[in-house]
Amino acid sequence: MEALGAAFVAVSPEKPEFAQLLADKQKLTFPVLTDRENLIGRKYGLVYQLSSEVKAIALNFGNDISKRNGSDKWELPVPGTFVIDTKGVVRFAQVDPNFMTGRANPEAVLDILTKLSPHREGK
Repeated sequence: MEALGAAFVAVSPEKPEFAQLLADKQKLTFPVLTDRENLIGRKYGLVYQLSSEVKAIALNFGNDISKRNGSDKWELPVPGTFVIDTKGVVRFAQVDPNFMTGRANPEAVLDILTKLSPHREGK
């Protein structure tokens, strides 16, 4: 990605200290930015409210989302992958409420970046 002039950034509603714990545990090599109270996600209609049933299950497993996110609004962003060019134009988007499929295949993202890159050969 860097060779193509791109940078990968994750955005999460988690408070910075929780995002950092995850980044350290997963040995992430990219920044994880905090979208406090899902303000950015909400602006783009990419936030959903967790049902009381899901909330109960999460709490039963020790996952207090309100504590991790610093908000009593039991909500999460819709998983997605976006390629945004240097002018702020979204060149690619994949969004799916199913967290197992909401993120794009890395090869698809690299293909888009290759097509957009001023660093590619012959350009």
